[in-house]
Amino acid sequence: MEKIIFKNQEEKRILHEINDVLNDNSYRYDSVMISANTPKILQKLGLKNLPILLSARHIRNCLHAKESNPHWHGLSKQNIIDLKEELKEPTIVMDSFTDAKSVVVVTNIIDKEKFPVVAVLKADGAGRYKLKTISSNYMTSVYGKDNIENLIIKAISN
Repeated sequence: MEKIIFKNQEEKRILHEINDVLNDNSYRYDSVMISANTPKILQKLGLKNLPILLSARHIRNCLHAKESNPHWHGLSKQNIIDLKEELKEPTIVMDSFTDAKSVVVVTNIIDKEKFPVVAVLKADGAGRYKLKTISSNYMTSVYGKDNIENLIIKAISN
């Protein structure tokens, strides 16, 4: 069983919400709130101060062991919990190449394969939380990124 390290009560809340998703104790289309507020550094880059949500489906995909499905990322619960703090001091933030309303955040989190964990945030979107649709900066993907240097070179070249 994975040992979880908590720094505060918010991290316990996130784990509780993750476990509710995994144990089917939450509404199918609800999300986990990664953060109630968007970190200041991301606000300075243009994101509104909104909650940051990650869908139940993405939680399942992020935590599923990597296999043939490209949506399964093999992350740990601790990786997801650590996102809240890592978004406050990201390693790199860049515009998405595929969506003008999204940013790519490279964190200091390292996955099981020693790849840096990347999160993609869709600015000024909406998501379901506790059975209500709320405005949010929606986390559309979280994964360990192999060949991170290619992503950085592509970002610099654009």
